[in-house]
Amino acid sequence: MRVLHFYFGSDFNCRLQRAIQSDLDNGFDVVAFVNREIENNLWIPDREKVELKFFEYNRLWHYRVPSWCDYLNLKNFDFDLVHAHDPFCADYALRLGFPVVFDDWEYWLEYMDFVPLRTEGVKGVPSVLLRRLRAWKLVKNLLWHVPVIVTNRNVKDHYLDLDAVSVDVVPNVPLRFERDYAFAGTCTEKPDKMFFCYIGDFDADNWSIRDTSELRNVWSRKWLGPLHVFGGKTKLSHLDLIRRMRMYDFNLLVWKKFWAHPYFLQNKAFLASAVGVPTIISSSLLATIDLLQEYAFPVDNARDIYAVVENFSYRPFRLHPEHLWEYYESAIKNAYNQCLN
Repeated sequence: MRVLHFYFGSDFNCRLQRAIQSDLDNGFDVVAFVNREIENNLWIPDREKVELKFFEYNRLWHYRVPSWCDYLNLKNFDFDLVHAHDPFCADYALRLGFPVVFDDWEYWLEYMDFVPLRTEGVKGVPSVLLRRLRAWKLVKNLLWHVPVIVTNRNVKDHYLDLDAVSVDVVPNVPLRFERDYAFAGTCTEKPDKMFFCYIGDFDADNWSIRDTSELRNVWSRKWLGPLHVFGGKTKLSHLDLIRRMRMYDFNLLVWKKFWAHPYFLQNKAFLASAVGVPTIISSSLLATIDLLQEYAFPVDNARDIYAVVENFSYRPFRLHPEHLWEYYESAIKNAYNQCLN
């Protein structure tokens, strides 16, 4: 089988790379059709086997213009099916008549609703509103016509209630290779005092589903120990990050409660669990908590972190097979079979 992975984003996202490596491991030929300006940060072990094809990115048309004709010359490529990594790619390929699997990383049915209107200024408001409406319409249409892969059971149940034709679950968890890499190299020893880390934008405010304002307020009091933030200027490469995770006592994933949190499953928590590090996590992130199992220490708000730390006793954590990508490869194959039958 020859699979074309189609993605409009600006970097080789972790989930995109995991899906590509998984297909290679299962003996499929892989083409990655991506933006020519994409950041070349391929870290998967078989990256030299990936056939790269590029298009000229135009942020205007792919949010607004239906695929009435083949703008990107997709018909020129040889493949059996398209593994589309956002609804705009999936819609483009579907309108051209190709077999499509839609990999919904972000709960796209309502994802655009979380993009604040103010981020693009007054002139950008019509654009954001149009993208919201179009994303919602595209996802509804895709649910009725193509197999969909989602990150957790809550989204699957919701999509099945909307009469989706086929939904499989593949969480945002690392490849076994990522875990092996983390333990293959040396790592700085843990300090004597308790050590915390946070991965991502630590300055996200109250317009965001990742609002860290409560967490920042708690840490401003400096009562809990060192906090290392992986983001901005301190951002590491993906593989170096997961290796570095070994030195921490806790990963933090504490955000102000948001109604859509149950539909999200966070990659960051499983980068930690793969190397034996638990996560103090917002109780609203239900899907992530359910899969983390004993690696999850849920809190209703950031102030509750104090109680977790006071009552915590060190113990070994076992790695769950469900925390590695390979556990879900049969679900990907099922989506492909649904697509081609």
